[in-house]
Amino acid sequence: MMRDFRSFRLFLVAAAVLTISHASAQSRGGHFGGDASPGGNRAAAVSWSAPELPDRTAHVRLEVPPNAKIWFGDTLMESTGVERDFKSPALKPFVRYEYDVKVRWVEKGREVTRAVRIPVAAGDYVAVRVPIARPGREVAAAAKR
Repeated sequence: MMRDFRSFRLFLVAAAVLTISHASAQSRGGHFGGDASPGGNRAAAVSWSAPELPDRTAHVRLEVPPNAKIWFGDTLMESTGVERDFKSPALKPFVRYEYDVKVRWVEKGREVTRAVRIPVAAGDYVAVRVPIARPGREVAAAAKR
């Protein structure tokens, strides 16, 4: 039984290679087996493209007030605008990371600071909206300091 299975599997592999070779040759306008002189050996050509590598970076989009300054850790980012896109360096697959992000802006003459922790992994696309201050909230927070 095992021998029959191996023979059948070998047959399937050979059939797949021949099918790919035939399709590849036809797409180039050639004939099955490529160009071969009469009576010579015919070599079947198989071609394929390399598989795409998975994205090993994390993509973070922050929606913040237009005048906000953003820090990833201790590093001040230079981007401006309401929607800001950031891309991490290459990350190890299947490992969770966290970015500590601080956002600071001026609202109604007061400086407002928000800190968020953003969990990411390789290949993630994360969008975070930093909440805009509600009146009275900063006054209460400043009084507790």
